[in-house]
Amino acid sequence: MYRSLALSIVLATSLGVSVVAGAATPKPTQVSVMSGGQLAQGATLRIYGGDFGAKSQASPVLFDFASHAFEGGERNSVMSSVDHGMLIHEAIESLEDRIWVAMTKNARINHQDNLRHEHSGSSYLLQGENTWLGRPKAYGGVTGWDTPTDDQQLYVGWWVNMKYDPTKYWRISPSTGVEGTFSPGERVELVDDIYGTFIGYDDEGLLNFEIFGTGISSRLEGLPIVGAKSGASTIFPESFRAGTGFGYETPGSQKYIRIWEDSSGKEGLRYSWTQMHQTVSLSSNSPHWVGSPLEGGEWHFLELQVDSKNAVIRTAINGEWHPEFRFDKSVILEGRLSPTIALIGLNGKSGKFQDVYIDEIYMDNSFNRVLIGNKGTYDESDKFEIQRPLRWSDSEVVVETNLGQFGPQDDLYLYVFNSEGEPNAEGLLLVDGMAPPGRIELNVQ
Repeated sequence: MYRSLALSIVLATSLGVSVVAGAATPKPTQVSVMSGGQLAQGATLRIYGGDFGAKSQASPVLFDFASHAFEGGERNSVMSSVDHGMLIHEAIESLEDRIWVAMTKNARINHQDNLRHEHSGSSYLLQGENTWLGRPKAYGGVTGWDTPTDDQQLYVGWWVNMKYDPTKYWRISPSTGVEGTFSPGERVELVDDIYGTFIGYDDEGLLNFEIFGTGISSRLEGLPIVGAKSGASTIFPESFRAGTGFGYETPGSQKYIRIWEDSSGKEGLRYSWTQMHQTVSLSSNSPHWVGSPLEGGEWHFLELQVDSKNAVIRTAINGEWHPEFRFDKSVILEGRLSPTIALIGLNGKSGKFQDVYIDEIYMDNSFNRVLIGNKGTYDESDKFEIQRPLRWSDSEVVVETNLGQFGPQDDLYLYVFNSEGEPNAEGLLLVDGMAPPGRIELNVQ
């Protein structure tokens, strides 16, 4: 149970306000708990201040908790009635209560396993290679592609937990054969700083490994692989396997998300974020080589901002923002459509034994949003939870609290993002240890 908050907490903030692309830095100054003064999951917070910017619709386009979702602020609880482990079905005209228009056949609802935090009742479970959800009905209608015209911003924030790091997933068919039998889950040794885990034999008879260290193919080729428990051994192949025969298959290009405008992908923005780079097709842009590894078995918060007006894309993992990616603006379909989630999950050709859990998918056509972080400045924070806006004006924002991973022992700080996707640098204190914080008076000169 969270302790009671003082009805008004005042934050002393820096007076060095920066201006980003014409939008002033948000200045939250006070917050009150509207529901009984108790900070708890689902409580309503009123945030006071200035320079929050205008947001035509306070609620995001979609906030999907798997068991239920908010579509433009309207609650949709259809998935709560679907039993644990059941396959998800697409939204069609006769099933307009569904959330996603497209998905792979191995997408399931999960009400029990590997839930992210104590407040989470569900997540999506995507199993195997090439597994994803796509095209939210709330934005693109029953086809998923009938988006509004010329929305210039797209923000997506989502939580993902992959059983294996997609940057380290290898499959091999060794021409030398295998001595003995590897045991699933056992450690395997290669050489020096290269080691791994044997995942299993797949339905094609290939050996699947998660390999750690500086294990690029030029170093792996010809190395012995020995199981620490089974004693089984083989030699890492010396050539690439082009779909058949002997050789190795690299982790390849594992797409976390695809953003498209046109249903065929032949026009408009066609963007992909993979574990190794980002690309915009149909333009002169070279790939944006930014590594995005995701440690297996851990929950990670991924964020994406698409700015169509300025032709800029920004991505982040757990609050660490990558260098921005500028693309050729001519690819944008002006006067017709807007970018949407073509797919989200793990789209690639390796990962036979991969499990991908996805939770709390937040999508909006505005960069304005509210996050709770775990440190006194945004740059220092490395844990976040995104909040659900209920009302929004330049001087006041009301949100429904989403505490997520945070507990009563945590110091929590509010961050409000303006229309340029920039937050207040110093957080607005919500919780301060075990004792209620005192009121801080600030005389601003």
